[in-house]
Formats: sequence, structure tokens, C-alpha cells
Amino acid sequence: MKFKPVWMAAGVMLVTMATPALAQLDNRADPATQAEQRRQDVQNRLDSQRRAAEERRKAQQQRADERMEAAEQRRKEMEQEALRRREALTR
Repeated sequence: MKFKPVWMAAGVMLVTMATPALAQLDNRADPATQAEQRRQDVQNRLDSQRRAAEERRKAQQQRADERMEAAEQRRKEMEQEALRRREALTR
């Protein structure tokens, strides 16, 4: 097994690391790619905002449901108390 010189390994490493960065710089120079990237960024932002709004709506609906359940429970308790008082008065 032959050993490669260190400078060859370092060169391969530099080329491997630099290639994606160079490709990205090249893509940024292309107006069509820039437009597509902006479109994707806007779409991602809109999707994120939509998800956040949906989560807020769900949380708000859950709180409203909990308030309704609590109000219904209080109403039932008040009816029970009123029934007990009526029964106590008739005795």
C-alpha cells in the first residue's frame, strides 16, 4: 500500500471543501437562481407564518373549549346547589 504525500491529501481536502462554496457563489451570480432562491425563501416564510397562525388558532380554540367546559361545570354545580336548597326548603 502506497502512502500519498501530505500535500496531496491537503489538496484533495481543500478542493473538496471549496467546491460547494464555489458552486454556491456561482449560483448566486445567476439571476434565475437568485429569483428561485427568493421565491423559495418567501414560500418558506409564508409556510412558517401559516403554521404559526394555525398553532395560535388551535391554542386559542383549546382555551375557549376549556372555558366553555368550566362554565358548563359551574352551571351544573349551581343547578345542583339550587336543587338542594329547594329540597331543603320543602322539608
